[in-house]
Amino acid sequence: MINMHRVLLIHPNEKLLDLYNRPLRKHFDLHTAQNGLMGLRKIKQLAPHIIYSSYHLPLLSGVALIKFTRAYSKTAATPFIFLSDSGSVEQGLNLGADGWIDLTVSSPDFIIGYTFDRLKNIVKII
Repeated sequence: MINMHRVLLIHPNEKLLDLYNRPLRKHFDLHTAQNGLMGLRKIKQLAPHIIYSSYHLPLLSGVALIKFTRAYSKTAATPFIFLSDSGSVEQGLNLGADGWIDLTVSSPDFIIGYTFDRLKNIVKII
């Protein structure tokens, strides 16, 4: 059995997590968190292959998460993409984010394609 890429999706909206859950699980080893603190724990525990995070999170902001991700040796090179409909795209990219996806115009299929594109050069862990 081939191991799937670990994807971490961090967003405070449970309905949004449910919307993305089923389609993404078909292609990836998906993990979710509803706040920044849970997200931080999962980053440390899983060392995901790609991280999608809301810019605005309870308990620990997306800004704090990107700073930790870039400073943590196991995830320093991990693609980190902000998911948001508000916030500063420029600030997020200046903090080291690899991208910014506007949730008001994206879909689970877009995220699946984007994830495959970002991870196409990463060797799967067997």
